[in-house]
Amino acid sequence: MITEDELETDAAVIIAVAPNGDSLRCIEKGHIKRVYAYDIGGASIFNWSNIYDEGFLTQNHATIAELFNCLEDHRSKEHLAAMMMQKAFGTYSKVFSKEPAYFDNEVIAPVENEVFIDCGAFDGDTIIGFKQWISKNGINDYEKCIALEPDNDNYHKLQTMISEKTKAYKIGAYDKKTILRFNSNNGDQSQITDKGDIEISVDTIDNILSGQRATYIKMDIEGSELKALMGAKETILKYRPRLAISLYHKNEDILTIPQYILSLHSNYKLFVRNYDPMGVDTVLYAI
Repeated sequence: MITEDELETDAAVIIAVAPNGDSLRCIEKGHIKRVYAYDIGGASIFNWSNIYDEGFLTQNHATIAELFNCLEDHRSKEHLAAMMMQKAFGTYSKVFSKEPAYFDNEVIAPVENEVFIDCGAFDGDTIIGFKQWISKNGINDYEKCIALEPDNDNYHKLQTMISEKTKAYKIGAYDKKTILRFNSNNGDQSQITDKGDIEISVDTIDNILSGQRATYIKMDIEGSELKALMGAKETILKYRPRLAISLYHKNEDILTIPQYILSLHSNYKLFVRNYDPMGVDTVLYAI
C-alpha cells in the first residue's frame, strides 16, 4: 500500500470507493494537487439520478447564476460551487464548515425566546444541538421546541427530549394534511416515497402551529423540503422566521427552494454552507 508521502509531486489521486474523512486525509498534503473522489455511498443513498449532468447545468445556467448573485458572502458561493462540483464531477473540495450544521455561528446567531421548529428531528440530536447553541451564545432559555419526526423508532427516541417546552409529534412536514408512503430506514435517511414500506401522517407547519409564531425553522427531510416550505407559507409570511433548509437531496432544490423563499420575503439574506468534506450536507440559510 502506498502512502501519501510516497506520491510524486503534482500527483493525481483517484478515490473510487466510499471516500470519507480518513481516506481524504491525504488531500491535506501540499504536493497533491489533483484529487478525484466519487461518493458511491452518497450515490446509493440519494439515488444515481441525483447528479448534475450537462443537460441540467446547461438548461438551468441562468437560474443557477441568479442564485450565486443572491448569496450574501463569498464563502457561500465557494460552498455552493463545491457542492455542485461534487454532484457534477465527484470532485473533492476542502470547502466545508467545521461549525455545527444549522447552528453555525458564522452565519446565524440565536435570539431571546426562540421558537424552534425541527423538521426531520431524527433521534433528538438537533434539539440537543439547539440547546447547546443558545447556551454557548449566552442565552439561558427558549420559548419552545417543536420536533416533527414520522419514523416510529426515531420518534420513540425523541421521547427523552419531551418537556414542558419541548414537544414531539409523530408526523412529517408537508404541504397538506394527508397519509403518504414512507421508507422507514430507522435512521437519518428515512424519506417519503411512493415505494415506502409503511404509511405515515403528514401535515403543514401552518396547521401544526395554528397561527402561533416560529423564530427558526430547520428542515432536513430527504427531498420533501419544498413541500414542507409550502406548508409553512402563512407562518413565514406572518413571522419571517429564519430558515435552515437542506439543499442537496434533489437536483432541482438549488432552483426551487431559494426561489420559493424569496417569493415570500424578497429581503431574506441567503447563505450556503456545506458540513461534509465531500461537498454535501449542504444547508441554505435564509436570515
